[in-house]
Amino acid sequence: MNVAFKNHKALHKHFKKFRSKDEALQHQPVDMSVENWIACCELFSQPSYQERSRINTNNRVKLMIHHTGGSRSFVWHRKKLMVEIHSQSTIESGAPKDVDIFTQVLGTRSGYVRGLGHSVKPIAASSPTVSVQRDPELVRELEAAKATIEELKTRQSEYDNLKNQQAEMIEAQRQIQEQLQLLKTQFAQRDS
Repeated sequence: MNVAFKNHKALHKHFKKFRSKDEALQHQPVDMSVENWIACCELFSQPSYQERSRINTNNRVKLMIHHTGGSRSFVWHRKKLMVEIHSQSTIESGAPKDVDIFTQVLGTRSGYVRGLGHSVKPIAASSPTVSVQRDPELVRELEAAKATIEELKTRQSEYDNLKNQQAEMIEAQRQIQEQLQLLKTQFAQRDS
């Protein structure tokens, strides 16, 4: 199979220059055999191929970021961009936050950082600092939860102390049992 047949995009572009399949059949590319051109024209004129072509064209138009990186992968370009941002940030203002780098490299959506999911909230692009309004009821609930946590920590500490004391008492009881057994053995030997 020759090179021209492998380059289907160029062939399809050539095919679309003509109004009909019959007209396209009469104008085959120079470096292609008649049989291969007929097969291409059959493929290009199929409704399923035309529908897929239309869908792909529409999808390509919707792309916000067009690939211009050549043969290097997106991962390679993102890594390079992360290194550049990191080196620029350390020169200008100290070490950057990882979240800031991820936000710049991977982009954001409302309430979502690409690559980090919903667990990290994106930094607003319009303002350098994000203001948070506090709900008084939530603040009270938070304070109550903190107090409960502190109380539970205290109880846990007391419980751990009691558990240690119990372990010490069990060990002391075991030692007493051993000594008692030893004394019984000695009395039994002395009496006999």
